[in-house]
Amino acid sequence: GDSDPGKGALVVSGGSLKIESRLDCIQSSSNIIFSGGSFDLTGDGGSTEKTGKKSGANSENALPELGAHIAAQKDTPIDSEGSNAVFAAGALTISGGDFAVNSRSDAFNCGGRLIVTGGSIDIKTDRTAFFSSATINFSGGNINTDYCLDGIEAKLANIRGGNIYINARSAAFSVDTVVTQSGGTVVSLSAKSGVNGRGIYTVTGGTVFAAGDLPAHKATVVRNAELSSTAKAAANILLAVTDERGKSLFCLKLPRKCEGFWFSSPELIRGKSYNIYSGGINTGVQKNGIYQGSAYTPGTLRQTVTAR
Repeated sequence: GDSDPGKGALVVSGGSLKIESRLDCIQSSSNIIFSGGSFDLTGDGGSTEKTGKKSGANSENALPELGAHIAAQKDTPIDSEGSNAVFAAGALTISGGDFAVNSRSDAFNCGGRLIVTGGSIDIKTDRTAFFSSATINFSGGNINTDYCLDGIEAKLANIRGGNIYINARSAAFSVDTVVTQSGGTVVSLSAKSGVNGRGIYTVTGGTVFAAGDLPAHKATVVRNAELSSTAKAAANILLAVTDERGKSLFCLKLPRKCEGFWFSSPELIRGKSYNIYSGGINTGVQKNGIYQGSAYTPGTLRQTVTAR
């Protein structure tokens, strides 16, 4: 609880922790560094999400946008009534470790830079999965956000690597977050657009799939080709993008109904046609709902689109 930013730094490189707390499960008045270990963290009884409907203080309308969130962050002392899974007043770094997070408030919240270079992170939260009042950098790790209100909230998010899966009730990337992706794989599933509000999503590399309201008008692609689809598909079935020869370039099991999506990948070629299927069977290996490899037997052809 010391307010001196030069004190209270926490470094964790191993071990196993299971914590259930009404307040923050793990907190520091300075920096936190995780490089290994196993963590089972439940903040304030965990997420209240059961049916996809929320009410009261945890409703979408009760949550501040980035500016208000940052202002509240600055006024929040250590040992406050926050119920984040992990809170650092300074920087937060994750280079390894296995995390199972179930939180009423933010999963990972920090006042400085948030850096993820490794580790395996599974998240359920009523609030934001990753919040920083500064910047967030992803260059590795496997992130599975099964449920959240907002996925990533910061002034700037740099995605250079890793696998990031976000299933958000509101937006996978908050309204003011400027995102640059140069590598890795991002799956953005949201009730609103994958990139909404004033944020801009710039792709220079890697793979990104965003389902929700189409975010193409708020996204720019520098190097990759891209495609937009208005294909609709029901929840709990496969959605696949294949080339003209039937090779699966991307196959995902949808946790919610799809009203259209935006997709960018180094495998796409501008001017080439691609088929969008719903249903079907995939015998490949599944990770975060995404199937690896091209072992896909097509279902119903929904649309044929041309990459640009």
